[in-house]
Parts: sequence; C-alpha cells; structure tokens
Amino acid sequence: MQTGYDTLYRKVFERMAEPFALYGVQREEPTKDWNRVFLDINNAYEEIMNVSRQQVMGRTFAEIWPETESLWTEVIDLAAETGDPARREGWNRETGRYLRALSFVPAPGKVAVIFLDSTARQRAEEALREGEQRLRSYRETLRQLATELSLTEEKTRRGIAVELHDRIGYSLARVLEGVRGLQALSADPVLQRRGNELGGDIQRIIRDTRTMTFEISSPLLYEVGLGAAVESLAEHLLEGNGLDFSFSEEGMDVAETMDVRVLLYQMVREVFVNVVKHAGATKVRIVIQKGRDRIQILVEDNGRGFSPEKHMEQAAKRKSFGLFSIRERLRALGGALQIDAGQGKGTSVLLQAPFTAQGREDT
Repeated sequence: MQTGYDTLYRKVFERMAEPFALYGVQREEPTKDWNRVFLDINNAYEEIMNVSRQQVMGRTFAEIWPETESLWTEVIDLAAETGDPARREGWNRETGRYLRALSFVPAPGKVAVIFLDSTARQRAEEALREGEQRLRSYRETLRQLATELSLTEEKTRRGIAVELHDRIGYSLARVLEGVRGLQALSADPVLQRRGNELGGDIQRIIRDTRTMTFEISSPLLYEVGLGAAVESLAEHLLEGNGLDFSFSEEGMDVAETMDVRVLLYQMVREVFVNVVKHAGATKVRIVIQKGRDRIQILVEDNGRGFSPEKHMEQAAKRKSFGLFSIRERLRALGGALQIDAGQGKGTSVLLQAPFTAQGREDT
C-alpha cells in the first residue's frame, strides 16, 4: 500500500522534465566493480534516452548501455563509494546530447542520478570558443599584414630616398660645379653676382634634398645602425622642437635583423611625435639596451602624463591608432609594449622585441 509521501514522490519523479534514474548498487568484494541495476526511470529518461521502463527495469547498466562513455558509470560509482554527491558531464554518443549528471545517495544501496540536457548551452559555448579562436587568428593575420605593410612602405621610402640622393643630389652637385666653373671663366661682375645667386639657390636645394632624404628614410639606419639613427632622429624631432634629450646605448654588441631595426625605428618615430605633440615635456631620456636575445628601447619624458586606458579608448574613437598600432606590431614581432604614465608624472614607454622577428628571416 502506497503512503501519501510515496504518491507525492511518484508524481514528482514522473513529472520531472529532466531524465532521472534510480539504481541499486552493490559489490561483493571491495576490489570488484560495482553492480549497477536499474530500479526505476522517469518519463523524461524514457523520452530522451529512447528506452522504455520495461526494457531497463531489473537489468544492469552495462546490459542497457554496453558501449557508452565511462563517465556515466563513474558518476554512479563515485556517489556509491563516498556517499557524497558527484558530478560528471560530457557528450553522450547514444543520444547525441551534452549531459550533466548529478548523482546522490537517497538510501543505502541506492544511487539516484539526474541528467541535465546542456546541449544548446554547450554548442553555444563551443561556437563562442570557435569564434574567439577565429578572431584571434584574424587578429594575428592583421598584425602580420600590418608588419608587412610597414616593411613594404619602408622599402618604398628607401627606394625614393636613394633616388633623391643618388640621382637628384649628384645632379645638383654637378650643376653647382658647372656654375662655379662658368664663374671662373669670366670676370664680369654681373655674371659673378648672378653665379653666386644661382650657386646659393642650388646649395639650398641640395640641403633641402638631404633633409627630405632623411625624413623619408634615414640612411644612418642602413649604413650605421639603429642607435645612430634613433639619436639622429631625436636631434631632428625633439631638439628641433625645443626639447632637451639624453641618449645612451647599453648592453651586448648584438645586431638586430633589418626587419626589426626598421620596425623599431618607425615605432620610436611615432613615440617621438607623440611626445612633441601631446606630452608638454621639456626633457626626454632615450635608452637602447641589448640583452642576450632581446632589444628594448626606453623613451621617458617629464611631461604631463596621461591615462593609457583612456588614451586607447579615445584613439579608437578618433580612429587614430598610434600606441595601439605600436603594441599590435610589436606582438607580431614577438615583442611587447609597456607604458607607465600618470597625470602630472610624465610618461615612460618601453618597446621590447627579439633580435629576429618571429617567423621571418633577415632581409
């Protein structure tokens, strides 16, 4: 005869939307596996697991699910072994669903298991992970493209600078030599005065051409090295705008690859431009330090400082990607950007990179 409690339990058991199974568990010896026998299942178990109560009652778990994943027996055995609730989750090959199993001991020799169908949630999480992976892949591709674009731009600049220096510069020098030669052939004061005027104009053009050559692509970067090029750049950009600077080069005598040299030079130029335009500084300290396998460049100013986080947000709104671009290009190299800044305490920008760009040969 059923009691009121048994009747209520039966109604709850049968009306649950989640699959529910009750097992009888025992083992003859401590070293042997548990014997798991179906005592009852609810309607949801029948529907989702595609079995009937008549099929499973009194039969063992292994008889009903001979090839299922081991985690579904583990969750039963763990509760039987410890007496404490246990959890397992995973894909179930029989149903094609992602299930979360919660087991507990309702009475001695019995284990109850509730199965929660988390298929939709798991698929959404997997889709999110796949999307994040694709996004990471796209970002890495964009970093590499930005690096390639920077190097291609520099090669173009270098070609223009060489043409300016070799073709136009030498041609102007020959023209100036010709003007001086013509002056030497005549004592006419009018021709002498006109020759001096033309010679002065040509010399100014030569100086302007040299300045343009430097601004387009520093020859020191290729002929001497990164340190000399950065120091010369500081003289041109910082000192040329009224800022005092100190420069030092420390560490091992190791040469970085040309790709790394070019990219770091471009980044330092962007940092200098930021200092001139926004820092309100009067002094700048520049330190290039080379370790065993990495190079780092410190640019430190005594300006007004800023909030790096707010700067990144505002730059994104303005579609101005100075520091953000530097950080992403350094990541593509296998390096990093560190910024130490605060309102009124100046700014310290540290560029770090390996001597050889990741996945690239020297060019």
